[in-house]
Parts: sequence; C-alpha cells; structure tokens
Amino acid sequence: MPSARRSSSASTAFPPLGVIVWHVVCRGDADANPGAISGARARAAASVAFLERELGAKDYVLGEFSAADVMMGFTLLAARLLGALDARSPGLGAYLERLERRPAFQRALDA
Repeated sequence: MPSARRSSSASTAFPPLGVIVWHVVCRGDADANPGAISGARARAAASVAFLERELGAKDYVLGEFSAADVMMGFTLLAARLLGALDARSPGLGAYLERLERRPAFQRALDA
C-alpha cells in the first residue's frame, strides 16, 4: 500500500527530531550527549532524504492536498527549524513553501 507508506513518513521522520528537541530545548544537555545528538541528526538526514525521493515531482504526498500534507508539513517545519531540512533537499523545501501558502495549512498551525 504505497500511499499508507508515504503518509506514515512523517511519523518516521519525527522521532529523531524529538530527540534533538529533548536534548537541546527541554533538557539543555546537548553538549553532554553528543552521541545522541549526532545519531539523531543522522537519522533525521536519512528521513529527509527518503522523503525527498518519495515526494519526487508530486505537488502533495497523496497527489492532492490532504491531512497527510498537514502532518508532513509540521514535521518539515520542525526539521527546518532544527537544521535538518536545508538546501540539500530542494524538492522538500519547495513542497514546504507550497504548504505554507495554503490557507488550510495556516489554519492548522493557528489551531
């Protein structure tokens, strides 16, 4: 079931970002845990690369804008804020820009 695999990609990408947030923001002990941070960054980079390949030339995860895009957009916003999404993933960057322009996505962020 390819669309189920694609829509669950956000849940695969988010755990390493959560580790980074936990150590950097919540605990403030990133310097004391460099292995955890570097491992999480490597897993996040692998997830971003996977998402870049899977999205390909499509405008949205399932073809048309859906809740899957809102979920993915939140993950990619976090990835961008944490430095895991950058110029090495131009397709995902363009995808996130498309999402950020959508009123439904903006409403979801405001909720």
